Amino acid sequence: ATHIIHWALRSVLGSHVSQAGSHVAEDRLRFDFTHFEQISPDLLTRIENIANRRILENAGVGWYEIPFNQRPKDILAFFGEKYGTIVRVVDIGGWSIELCGGTHVSASGEIGLLKIVSESGIAAGIRRIEAQAGASALNLVVNNFNLLSSISNRLSCHPQELEDRVSSVLQQKSDLELNLRKLQNKEISSVASELIDLSIEIQGINMVIARIDAESQDEMRGLAVSI
Repeated sequence: ATHIIHWALRSVLGSHVSQAGSHVAEDRLRFDFTHFEQISPDLLTRIENIANRRILENAGVGWYEIPFNQRPKDILAFFGEKYGTIVRVVDIGGWSIELCGGTHVSASGEIGLLKIVSESGIAAGIRRIEAQAGASALNLVVNNFNLLSSISNRLSCHPQELEDRVSSVLQQKSDLELNLRKLQNKEISSVASELIDLSIEIQGINMVIARIDAESQDEMRGLAVSI
């Protein structure tokens, strides 16, 4: 899956992309790579789609050893490390060919599913992709689908209508908050007028002494300003 992510990134973003660090676990991967800007959601979707199409092709994965100084120039030195006299070449379907000494599936279809979880910047010119694969990726998709369905049911809409419905709810919330502030300001003005009528003069200074039940410091501050 890590090799395929690397291939997909280079295919979509360009040949300047190269591995700058990685972590491979049983159910997830982290891939650091060189790139000069954040990857847009549309490009991430494209990268993920072409990676999964390659996985579904179920291409065979083979490996062999050759002298380092006889390797073809188009073979990527995946880990960017110093190599010995003999190196191991991993070939996925003839389209992803890299030097790598790790363990691999025998065919790309064994990966099952690849799901990009996040993309972020970790240093100047270095980006990071985190992804899940296999059963872990499937569980992630199923859980997200169930969550989407649950939220859609609570908002009484179809999942494809969810974005518009959330936007509508947020707009209603904004309108209600605005109306509430207007009502609070009117109430503050009314209370301020009553307090002004109760003002007394002490040593030439008009003062208001009263106990006020305010819900927040802002409400108390607004009342003081109004007086």
